[in-house]
Amino acid sequence: MNDSVEQLLGEHFKGINAAIAIINNGQSRHYFFGDKVNEHALFEVGSLTKPMVAKVVSDLVRSQQWQLSMPISVLAKDKAFSHHQYTLRQLLTHTSGLPRLPNNLSPMDINNPYARYDTQQLISSLKKPVSETQTFEYSNYGYGVLGYLLTEQMDSSLEVILNKHLFKPLNMPDTVLALSTNKQRKEINLVGAVDYYGKTVTPWQFDSLAGAGAVVSSLHDMQQWVMSYWHFEHTNPQLHKQMIATLAPLNEQMSYGWMRQSEHVYWHNGKTDGYCAMVIFSPNKKQAVIVLAGGVVNVTQIGQLLFNQVDLQ
Repeated sequence: MNDSVEQLLGEHFKGINAAIAIINNGQSRHYFFGDKVNEHALFEVGSLTKPMVAKVVSDLVRSQQWQLSMPISVLAKDKAFSHHQYTLRQLLTHTSGLPRLPNNLSPMDINNPYARYDTQQLISSLKKPVSETQTFEYSNYGYGVLGYLLTEQMDSSLEVILNKHLFKPLNMPDTVLALSTNKQRKEINLVGAVDYYGKTVTPWQFDSLAGAGAVVSSLHDMQQWVMSYWHFEHTNPQLHKQMIATLAPLNEQMSYGWMRQSEHVYWHNGKTDGYCAMVIFSPNKKQAVIVLAGGVVNVTQIGQLLFNQVDLQ
């Protein structure tokens, strides 16, 4: 497999910063592209933020503070949101009727579109009518709302919440949220990324829609996260139960933020302006592929091809 992997990756990541992990039976191999890329190099992971946010939601469901059948109007605890009758399950599975983006999102900077969309704008958008068509429509807006609901429930910032429930327990020291509201943090030192034309892109920042895609992470930390679905079974059974609970099917297509490819295979991808990421894994077989890239490349297809090769071994 090594020769075919080297050839595949060399073709796709020439001139692009990238970090790839292939995990089989708990053992991992790493591949790096770019002079400054290593296992701790930082990439925007975009929508891979969503299953991280959903993990915290799962914790609240397990502790019976929230229920999947609860309407969002109940969770929001605000009469202004009484028309949001879709359930927590529907919000998690992109079947709430909320559109991909809030209708009042008008970026001041197209190169950093989410940076100035604050909580007041999110609340204003939530006061407007909601579509009653509850078929699947992938919604960054919906996961922004989930992040907002978590901050209201826990009376804390999403950054603090994710640190407590995910990043610290799983030993993910590199992982942060790229927030335009955080004035104290030094600039996040991302690896460079380029767009379709080879132009260096501006890193993204988030405010009230952080739950949709604000996470910045490394190959080390993403591997810690993925391997947590089997790694703690004997050493930390309670944490293992928390992680496995997020894989419970919510419908035929999804668990808590994860897309269900088959009964025991889960995946998600992420994309910002110049970064893209893909995670696919099988906890039963202890197999996974993680692809982080700073350029325009089809990481979903590459991740799937690599995962299929692992599964054939």
